[in-house]
Amino acid sequence: MKKRETKAERDARVGQVLMRLDREYGTDYRCYLELHIEQGGTLEQEGLQIGIAHGIVGILRYRMRVEGFANHAGSTAMSLRDDALVKTCRMIPWLMDRVTETSPELVCTVGTLQVFPGAVNVIPGRVEFIVELRGPRMEVMDRLIQAFFQQFQAQGLTGEEYIRQSPTLCSPALIEESRRLCQALNFSSRDMFSGAGHDLINMAQITPSMLLFIPSRK
Repeated sequence: MKKRETKAERDARVGQVLMRLDREYGTDYRCYLELHIEQGGTLEQEGLQIGIAHGIVGILRYRMRVEGFANHAGSTAMSLRDDALVKTCRMIPWLMDRVTETSPELVCTVGTLQVFPGAVNVIPGRVEFIVELRGPRMEVMDRLIQAFFQQFQAQGLTGEEYIRQSPTLCSPALIEESRRLCQALNFSSRDMFSGAGHDLINMAQITPSMLLFIPSRK
């Protein structure tokens, strides 16, 4: 059976490929321009025609665990329970509120959650879930995660980082040129960051790059 490639090994391999491409083809490109639908509702909601991306957001993911105590659901009084799921249901909204208060450029998602032992007549003894943060500044996301741990560590919260992807920035010169062209052509526009990944993440490593959006419809 073929050994599964680790993230560190994959990153190293991709990095080597990009370095080779830069050496062999980097001087062949004047720039890279990517056109895409926004994949979000901001431009449509604001009635704008063009989104001028400053870059692609960074991504931070943590595997989280909340410990409680599994016990019989029928014979354990509410006052005697240490229910991991109930605690988790208080923790996640707290984090979402902090993200919303911090910056409109930040988003937070908990899209997967597992409850153990997972029986209808057993109080949950452990919950595992993944927190994903996306935003243009890694240090802001790091502070939010640390605040999350500080707030709930005493209630059984632990976790470890398993994905850290730094933001990718567009060329400042191409951003200014995009603004100039939108104004000259009478296109309404706004500056923004892309919350989704694009080919620009790789191309920006070998040539000045730019990403422009049109609105997504519904």
